[in-house]
Amino acid sequence: MTRRLANLNELSASNRPKYNPNAYGTGIVHLGVGSFHKAHQAYYTDKILEKSGGDWRIMGVSLRSNDAQNQLRPQNGLYTLLIKGGMRTTSRVIGSIVNVLSASKNSEPAIQAMVNKNIKIVSLTVTEKAYGLNLSNLGCNINHADIAYDLKNFHSPRGVLGIVTRALAIRRLKKTPPFTVLCCYNLPNNGKLLRSAVIDFSQRININLSQWIEDEVAFPSTMVDRITPTPTQNTYQEAKRVINLKDFAAVETEEFSQWVIEDNFPLGRPDWHCAGAIL
Repeated sequence: MTRRLANLNELSASNRPKYNPNAYGTGIVHLGVGSFHKAHQAYYTDKILEKSGGDWRIMGVSLRSNDAQNQLRPQNGLYTLLIKGGMRTTSRVIGSIVNVLSASKNSEPAIQAMVNKNIKIVSLTVTEKAYGLNLSNLGCNINHADIAYDLKNFHSPRGVLGIVTRALAIRRLKKTPPFTVLCCYNLPNNGKLLRSAVIDFSQRININLSQWIEDEVAFPSTMVDRITPTPTQNTYQEAKRVINLKDFAAVETEEFSQWVIEDNFPLGRPDWHCAGAIL
């Protein structure tokens, strides 16, 4: 019976990451661990861990589904990325994800991960709809179901703005410097939009918290691009042929990839430019 990907020692030398993932700590929490994140931000971070190391591994958070947790946790965060271009396919086993938490029923473990002083960046790949943005006034949409819920239940939020703001509020109370909030969803000026929405949301909770966020928290804008289709059984079968192990978290993507990032990270960032990002 073919074993499941879970242990680096079971991979051949050609498939194994060219670094020891366990040698590095966690510096990023990422909300929205889907195929795109695995083919894009986690891929870039994997490349810089290989090149220059650093405590920049990623704790993933799944907001609505347990799928990512069920796929990645039994594999210790490891998965195969199949990169397709022209007539050839290359592959890379990614080691940048430490673990995945599910916030679908309880956001507290995710919030506790975000308030850890070692976390320097909270990145996000969630849809415009999930944020609950109000693009007409650049604030939050108080009629959005998650926004309405979180304003009434701020100690146990379930939505993106509520979870991010709650974690920032706890760091403020603990006098821990705030993490950088890095939006990786393609909206024009996405960092500015998210900043305005978080400030608007936090004003409805506590004006002093809102002022602290406005003064202290960085929200860089980004542009991301990489075609990443939903994995199919063919994806998993191809990954199995490549690594000789079952991989239920495998992803396929195109060769082209682009990431443009406003360089505003008060607590530091990975050397993403060494992996091809434009800072």
